[in-house]
Amino acid sequence: MQQEYEGSIGLNAIYGLDLNEINVLKPDDEENSIGLNSICCILVKQSDELKEQGLLMSQVELLNQAIEINPLSSGALFEMALYEELENFNYEGAIEIYLRLLETDLDNIPAIYNLADLYEKMGDYENMQKYFNLSGEKCDVESYLRLAKFHKNKGDIDNTQNNLLKAIYHYQDNCIENLLTHFNCLELLTILVDCFSQEPTQNLKRVITMLETEEHVIIFKNKVRVFSRFQNIIECGVCLENKLNIDMLCGHEICCDCYKRVYLDCCPFCRIKFD
Repeated sequence: MQQEYEGSIGLNAIYGLDLNEINVLKPDDEENSIGLNSICCILVKQSDELKEQGLLMSQVELLNQAIEINPLSSGALFEMALYEELENFNYEGAIEIYLRLLETDLDNIPAIYNLADLYEKMGDYENMQKYFNLSGEKCDVESYLRLAKFHKNKGDIDNTQNNLLKAIYHYQDNCIENLLTHFNCLELLTILVDCFSQEPTQNLKRVITMLETEEHVIIFKNKVRVFSRFQNIIECGVCLENKLNIDMLCGHEICCDCYKRVYLDCCPFCRIKFD
């Protein structure tokens, strides 16, 4: 089936071209660059079709042909890097290809983002931050959110807030959805309200207003209101501090701060999961 597929859509059969007769594109070869780049685009497009068919080795063969014709082909290099990462789990090889791509295509945001993601997988957090910052500077909101989440997990609130503010600066219609992909709404709202007291921008105000309409936020505020009336200030069974305690779905009580961390997970006492 593979040979039949390749024979039916092969570049030679469709375009009457012989790849062996095509010269490799050189930096000073301006006269032929447009035509050769067009051929590279055709090869990359055909490689995508092979990928969809599950013919990965044939895909790689076409990508190698495209790179041989034009060693600087962004499309071919990008797909080859993806192949090395996702199919071969060759992270170092993928990084090498992305770096090669970025030598001539500095504004390729997907390549920069993927490079940062690979560095994170390899535990190279210095380069991860470098490239997420680089793609963020090119208005990639997701990169700033990844950095914010990284710093949040480290307990670095200042850098968490800084990166969230950078993301919110480039406000988009799906801003709330993107934010809630990385943070739960209660913790996020607490962080952003603190940000607003220092930097009250319109975009930030808009996000806070929208978060306050989230169901979990409304439920939390109602719980705080009710248990405040009873002055339910007791030792929290999780952090062991004397604070206002509110109930979870299972009936156990914990302080408001601990509630924000676990309300989407499970009860720290009876282990009942909260959906």
